[in-house]
Amino acid sequence: EANSGGIFLNNSTSGAINITTVDGQAGVTTVAGAISITNAATQNIKVAQVVTAGSGGVTLNAGNVLDIDAVVTATGSTMDLDGKSIDIDANVIAAGTTTLDASDGSIDIAASSRLTNSSGDITMNAAGAISLGDGANAAQATVTNSGTGNISITTTSAGNLTIDDDSILIGDGTLTINAAGNFTIATTNGATQQIDSDGDISITANGVGLTQTLDITGDAGGDRTLTVSNTSTSGERTAINVVTDQFSSVVYTQADANTSADIDFTGVDDIDIDGGDTSVTLESVVLTAADINFEFDLTEAQNVVVKTVTADTAGATSTISIESSGNVTINSGSITAGGAVLIEADE
Repeated sequence: EANSGGIFLNNSTSGAINITTVDGQAGVTTVAGAISITNAATQNIKVAQVVTAGSGGVTLNAGNVLDIDAVVTATGSTMDLDGKSIDIDANVIAAGTTTLDASDGSIDIAASSRLTNSSGDITMNAAGAISLGDGANAAQATVTNSGTGNISITTTSAGNLTIDDDSILIGDGTLTINAAGNFTIATTNGATQQIDSDGDISITANGVGLTQTLDITGDAGGDRTLTVSNTSTSGERTAINVVTDQFSSVVYTQADANTSADIDFTGVDDIDIDGGDTSVTLESVVLTAADINFEFDLTEAQNVVVKTVTADTAGATSTISIESSGNVTINSGSITAGGAVLIEADE
């Protein structure tokens, strides 16, 4: 159907909604006005043909599965996609606040399909897993916020987050990832980034990278913060490779002493942390090339052993903070910073 005003449909009884071609008219289009389609029954919405709001938001609210196989566009406005699970195999284009909510299942965006927003935030919440497929290239990432807005991706109920090459592209906004389960990387191609971010990045997950490595690139501004919290209590590791001089501060927290981390930066900078049953060892933390502030916190009531932590070059003011719910032991190495050094132990 094509309409010069808005289109509002609410199915409150039974039956699936299939947006397809009827009497030669493909999909649903408004010249001006919003589109809102709700299936209040526990049934699916399938987008088999285009949905285009000429000037207004798009809301697709499925009582069961929201299945998008054709382009959905909210011209200059917001996008609200809801269902027990959401499956996207086409482009979804917005220019305003964009929200995806899978209340009882997963969100899956297929390879070379895209969710893009040029104005406002992107928020994705799933009770289950979230999977972001391989982007077409670095400029056409699977989830892209080309404005100044943020991207927030959250899984609950132990849902995993899986991303691939060129899965996330964001400008100066904050990228926040909260995975109740593992944060895994589908690709083995170490030469291609999975995240391209010019802003701050915050990651909370039951391990990051695991058997693969998360590759991060950006604008090489060297003025942002990377915050990582590994919530694993069974040894899932953190493995990150930062391929540009992106961050001025790194905040790393782990819930279990028996968890290892390897975060590589440009030049000689590297964070190498080795886990153990009763203590975690800061084997080698060298952040001198980019003068990066470093903060480490072990929340389990175990010990921290420090071998070498260095964040100092001539004229630098980088700071170091080491906190433990157990003891902190400075072993044969040293702690060197151009600025303040804070060591805090609860035992």
